[in-house]
Amino acid sequence: MLCAAFSTALAQHTRYEFGASFAAGGQYAFISDGDGVFFGTPFIWNLRAQLGTNYIQSISAVLERVWQTSSRQGLWSPSGSLVDVTDPYNANITEHLAMYALYVETIRTIARSDIFRLGIGLAFGYALGSADATAERLTDHSTRSYDGSSPWTSFYLGAFTRARITVIDNETLDIGLTATARYWAMPTLGPVAVSVNSYNGPNVRAVHEVGYLAGVSVGIKKWK
Repeated sequence: MLCAAFSTALAQHTRYEFGASFAAGGQYAFISDGDGVFFGTPFIWNLRAQLGTNYIQSISAVLERVWQTSSRQGLWSPSGSLVDVTDPYNANITEHLAMYALYVETIRTIARSDIFRLGIGLAFGYALGSADATAERLTDHSTRSYDGSSPWTSFYLGAFTRARITVIDNETLDIGLTATARYWAMPTLGPVAVSVNSYNGPNVRAVHEVGYLAGVSVGIKKWK
């Protein structure tokens, strides 16, 4: 009986659940390779679909987009670095990097009441994206645009805790608000290939971040 009561206390509310979350800034890079502040203020959207659950632990597929535009003034060359510089010049530089991550997350409920649920989880997957830049020459204000010479990729890793509170509950739906605090990382971030006289994206080759997501979650108790 004690085991049954414990399982009920930790159980999830619904068999099917879908979530949408976002973040605007609020990420902190605690380990970095390159420009560690580049993904400090990204925009993030996150879509989640639960694949299966035993009502205590569940597994979901997640699609996430992380992107940021960053501006600086400095020495510019087509390679985007000071290595193998070709005709460098001082410029106002705007760089944009967008990564799409597809990953699987698993979460285990550790506390629950009638309207509140708290869980901890892990995530693992793969990310693919692209970079582009514009450079405005300071001397004559001429502007050129550069597309990345090759795609960017990385493994995706995460660990998180998520809180969920129900705001609408009826016989069919359980709709709630979610708040996620997490560690997320792209530890092998960078272009697939490096070309000397092409733009290879911003100077960032790994990100390890702590940050947040806020969103909404829809649990479906039964299909009509």
